[in-house]
Amino acid sequence: MIHRTVFSSFPNVLVILSAIALAGCEPTTAQQETPPRPVLVAAVHYGAQVADRSFVGTIKPRIESDLGFRVTGKVAKRLVEVGMRVEAGQALAVLDQADLNLQAEQAKAELSAATGNMAQAGAAETRSKELRQRAGRRTRNSIRRKPPPTKRARGSTAPNDRST
Repeated sequence: MIHRTVFSSFPNVLVILSAIALAGCEPTTAQQETPPRPVLVAAVHYGAQVADRSFVGTIKPRIESDLGFRVTGKVAKRLVEVGMRVEAGQALAVLDQADLNLQAEQAKAELSAATGNMAQAGAAETRSKELRQRAGRRTRNSIRRKPPPTKRARGSTAPNDRST
C-alpha cells in the first residue's frame, strides 16, 4: 500500500513541478532589461610614462683650463670652433670694445687727476721754497718735517701694472 499512495500522488507532484518549471521559463520574467550605463570616452594618445622631473645641481666641464688674460671683457665673436687646430699667436676670439673703451677713459681720467695733483704739489713746493728764502730758521724746521709734496704726486702718476 505504500507503493500505491506514493504512485497515486505522483501525477499531482508532477503537475506541480511542471507548473513551477514553466513559470520560471516565462519570457517576460527571464529577460529583465537593464538601463544603459553612461560611459566616459577619451581619445588615445602617446605620452610620457613618467612626469617631468627637475633636479638641482652644478654643471662642470670634463676638462678645465686655467687661463689668464691681460684685460677683462666679454667675448663678442669666437673665431675658432671646438676641435680646430690653431697656431701660436693666432687670434681665438674678439672682445667687446665697450668695456675696453670705458677702461681707457678711466685711465685717462686718472692720469689727468694725477697730473693736476702733481701741478698743485709743484706749486706748493715752489711756494714753500719762496717762504724759506724770505723767512728765518723757524720756517725751515717746519718745512723739513713734511715730506715734499712732489714726491707723493709723482708716485700717483707712475705707470702701474694695469694694461689698458
